[in-house]
Amino acid sequence: VPCTLSLPITTADVFSGTVTSVAGNTLDISGSIGSGSLSAALEAGYEYYVEITDGTHEGQRFEVTEAPCTATTIELDPAHSRSTSPSVPPTLVGAPVVLRKHWRAKDALPIAAFRATSNSATADRLMFYDPAISAYRTLWLFSNSGNPKWVLLGDSNLADSGTRVINAVEGFYVYPRTFVTTVPLYGVVRRNDCACPLNAGANFVGAFWALNQSPANRAMTVA
Repeated sequence: VPCTLSLPITTADVFSGTVTSVAGNTLDISGSIGSGSLSAALEAGYEYYVEITDGTHEGQRFEVTEAPCTATTIELDPAHSRSTSPSVPPTLVGAPVVLRKHWRAKDALPIAAFRATSNSATADRLMFYDPAISAYRTLWLFSNSGNPKWVLLGDSNLADSGTRVINAVEGFYVYPRTFVTTVPLYGVVRRNDCACPLNAGANFVGAFWALNQSPANRAMTVA
């Protein structure tokens, strides 16, 4: 039986500090980074985001364009679908921010907790709602000769889709096909507001704090 899940915990901060200056989509953090190098801390194969943790823009998140980042600057992509504001406010100067890795499916949901087979009809699944197509995109656990990997349903090439990012406010289904499974979750508890833009029509929203909440608790209205 499918059950709903979300990730109300974050990965550890790669950087935490304040914004020294803003130039377009670029945050200068030279006043906080010290002798470290931000770009050197970014790992290949991962996607990152910046979250504002206090002030006027608390809870807003921006996707990071990793390649142009330097030792003391972070390049943001406000046009990305996971960014919560369409532009980078110049008033972020002095604001406290954190830089984090996104959770990937294969990191947040250990493959060992699921059952892999060579058939998408019998393997465990993860089901993510895609508002762009008003339908679910499904990953199934392919046994892959003893080296299991998450594969997108319908992909005849059986490419590894375990790098699929799970967004901060995203809910999804975990669908164990044969046996009940226990999925251990671990990480850092968010201590600030969290922006949750909604699309017109259906949305699949997860919890972004590790506590029970009603729509009213989240300040959600009928509108």
